[in-house]
Amino acid sequence: MKTIRILSCLCLLATTILAQESPLRRTDFPIRDPFVVVEEKSGTYYLYASANMGAFGKMEGTRKFGVMAYTSKDLQNWTKPKAVLTLETPGVTAVWAPECHRYNGKYYIFATLTFNRKIPGTTLPKRGTWIFESTSPSGPFQPITDDSTTPPEWSALDGTLYVENGKPFMIFCHEWTQITDGTMCLQELSADLRRCVGKPRTLFAASSAPNAKKDPKAGKVTDGPFLYRSAKSGSLYMLWSTFPEKTPYCVLVTRSQSGTIAGPWERSRIIASKDGGHPMVFRAFDGTEYVSVHQPNSGGRERLHLFRLLDDGTSLNMGEELPFAMPAK
Repeated sequence: MKTIRILSCLCLLATTILAQESPLRRTDFPIRDPFVVVEEKSGTYYLYASANMGAFGKMEGTRKFGVMAYTSKDLQNWTKPKAVLTLETPGVTAVWAPECHRYNGKYYIFATLTFNRKIPGTTLPKRGTWIFESTSPSGPFQPITDDSTTPPEWSALDGTLYVENGKPFMIFCHEWTQITDGTMCLQELSADLRRCVGKPRTLFAASSAPNAKKDPKAGKVTDGPFLYRSAKSGSLYMLWSTFPEKTPYCVLVTRSQSGTIAGPWERSRIIASKDGGHPMVFRAFDGTEYVSVHQPNSGGRERLHLFRLLDDGTSLNMGEELPFAMPAK
């Protein structure tokens, strides 16, 4: 009996170790607003996700909000997520759409925070993009300001970083819940990202998208901007998402007529309309450029989907999808 018990314990221990070490596939975990960072030095992909108290992204060992990261060597097998940012900010009720950008030798997370207090003079919860800093993509990240970088009196979200001619800019969304026709906005930042330079300006509105809702009272969404400059033509594009009239959540591409971040931005075009969105672009270690999105957009079934980016020098498109399980060699 003693031998049997020992063997049973060993089997249980082995099973536990294997379960801990077993990689996660992209089908194994839900994720919204995925953002991938390619870390060349270690040959590692980092996938950033919100860590909330709801169905998505619970951080093991803590009941706090924050950001966590999965890691992978091949885009197929992922480690269990680890906390890279644990929020100590009081009153936070949700974390959305964390992005991580390498800038001036450090890493910066841009994340949307929602609070349990209202924007003064409104019934809307305080919501904006905050910036956090670390020397490593695995954190720990710390806030660099005492308030949101987006205007505190705005309901704003999905800030992203873009550097043009050495100057950092944040592109973000002024939310439809406050202005009905959501807008895409531009804010210049100081070199250390700690201050805003000048006032934000509007680049375009959600109503400019093809098949936008016609009812002037209907909420029109701008979501998830990401900027990409074509290596073939030098054109500057913005990928983003919205909900057109009678169409599911989708991915659009819009081009800067001037080739600069200031625009004007024109020719918005839907390039994926299968209830998925919040796109970003990254270059894999084999040189392939991918567009990452979550799909579908609701129901707890959201997963990381990766599509080849097609850049023919005149526009961008989403091509073949990377299979969830690679074919056996």
